[in-house]
Amino acid sequence: MLTEKTFGLGDTSRYWRSYRLHRIALVVLFLGWIPAASLVDFLQRRLRLPVAIEYVMIILWLGAMTILGFRMALWACPNCGRTFRGLLPFLPRRCRHCGNLRQ
Repeated sequence: MLTEKTFGLGDTSRYWRSYRLHRIALVVLFLGWIPAASLVDFLQRRLRLPVAIEYVMIILWLGAMTILGFRMALWACPNCGRTFRGLLPFLPRRCRHCGNLRQ
């Protein structure tokens, strides 16, 4: 995980930019699931590809969502290094442990 030590003291703008990019990627993966699955199904039928192509796509897509979801859930606070949100299901404005504000 990225921490304040990664970027130097006080340079948290890159840290939070990285967080936003992760969040956008997770939303794109979540919303893109149905169109991507439809496209793979169409190509599989049109090109008479093996059905295993669909299973590989499902496994890879869900794996990517799982990994990215865990990274988001375990996002470290740039100030104290502990998980920013604690056990909350959403990202709060302040760190649950040290009170650091999110940018």
